[in-house]
Amino acid sequence: MNTRRARLGSVVAAGWLSATGVAMVALAAPAHADLTTDTANCQGTVVVTGEDTNTTLTQDTNQATVDATGSYSGTGSVYGGQGSEERSYSGAAKIDLPPPLPDFGPSEWTWANDASTTYATTEPKTGTYDLPGFIPRGFYVPLVATHAEKGTVVCAYEGEIKVAGSFTDSPISIGAAIGTIVFGGLATASGLARKKGV
Repeated sequence: MNTRRARLGSVVAAGWLSATGVAMVALAAPAHADLTTDTANCQGTVVVTGEDTNTTLTQDTNQATVDATGSYSGTGSVYGGQGSEERSYSGAAKIDLPPPLPDFGPSEWTWANDASTTYATTEPKTGTYDLPGFIPRGFYVPLVATHAEKGTVVCAYEGEIKVAGSFTDSPISIGAAIGTIVFGGLATASGLARKKGV
């Protein structure tokens, strides 16, 4: 009887460990990173101002915390400043969430020019933002930005951003917790059914 109980305990523990592991993998951000690609001496600074936070992000920032709403002002350069050759460029920044969640990167977070000789921002790019509820609060998620010259990515930034607030402020965070419980229950039930059949 004790052996059976011990086996049952092992199956339950394995189910809950599996559930927790899957949930962590689904929502985990990548390991800290900064410029994962930089063939153009990319430099950038974005100041994000919210009600309770004032955060400066650069190409060397690994992690940053911002409020759910606020404003931003950014400058940047490639190849170290001004140039004379005309070239096309494009870029974008986004909060990169795991499927099935959509990524968040509004059009205001993109830039492009087909015939520019400016290799550095002359005026800061400014705007406001309002992060939707599906972006988790209280823990880090991936933030990705890329800059392409003539169709080739020359800068790729990967870091982590955390929206200030608690775990329960976001329905996605609550959903992840519920998913963990449900998956744990299913994994446990599956293990029990397998044990019965053996």
